[in-house]
Amino acid sequence: MSLSMIFKGEILEDKRDKLEKRVLVGIDDSEVSLKVAGYVAKMFVRDPMFNASLIYVLPALPTVLFEEEHKLDKYQRAYKKKLESKYQGQVEEIFRKVKKVFLKVGWAEGRLETITAPRHFSLSKELLFFAEHGYYDALALGWQDMSGIERIFKSSTGEEVLYSPKNVPLWLIADDLISSSVLVAIDGSESAMRAVDHAGFVLSGRKDIEFILFHVVSGQEEAASIFNRAESILTKAGIPKSQIKKVAYQGKNIAEAILAYKKANQISTVIMGRRGISKMKALFWGSVSSKVLKETKGGAVWIVD
Repeated sequence: MSLSMIFKGEILEDKRDKLEKRVLVGIDDSEVSLKVAGYVAKMFVRDPMFNASLIYVLPALPTVLFEEEHKLDKYQRAYKKKLESKYQGQVEEIFRKVKKVFLKVGWAEGRLETITAPRHFSLSKELLFFAEHGYYDALALGWQDMSGIERIFKSSTGEEVLYSPKNVPLWLIADDLISSSVLVAIDGSESAMRAVDHAGFVLSGRKDIEFILFHVVSGQEEAASIFNRAESILTKAGIPKSQIKKVAYQGKNIAEAILAYKKANQISTVIMGRRGISKMKALFWGSVSSKVLKETKGGAVWIVD
């Protein structure tokens, strides 16, 4: 593996016209990465059109590693070779462990791709670059909630991506729990309807999935038009009405309602839109997606901007 040749342009070819569904899975050497792999593997093993690309972004490296060989002196060349050997061994071991998780549940190896990328910017920016320029249908990352004090001094990669401008849905995965139902939280917003559209596409053709359209009703609010619009999006994606369940939940706190229903019905996946909210505003006041994520200890939350 030559570190100066890791980035290969062909992985960014335009694949939008193909029928396959593709997720970019960010991995590292942590246990959380294995849980992310386990969730994606078990959730989509039954869909032969669903493929996963595993991406490992290298730690920030000395710029000498990216210089052309003839510009280096013998000491720099020896140092570069030593680091290449070190990182090659580490990366191969990480990919081996993560791929094992997929293969164990029955994935065909041809449905997996591995990508090793150098780091020029922050980890979140590198992952978003690959996800958006590679035309992936989603970016999957591990999620671990931190206390308010921890969040003031540091943030997770998943959190940084969450509050970054992006054109790709984000799956934040706490562990590898899956269920046969997905909860799609809806209101009248466009971001919510984009979340419905994302769920309909990614989970199209799945006869084993129940789609729960979940709407929190406050007072005498009319929910029929919201449900009808969301249902229409799903049926146009090929989802039979028999797999769609509509739930109107009375309450004022949307996040608490989602979490209560999720827990009572043992649902592992929540899919929702995220309206424009800054990281600072979410830190002090919170948003529905932020509150749901904060209490998510198992399964995953899919966020669509």
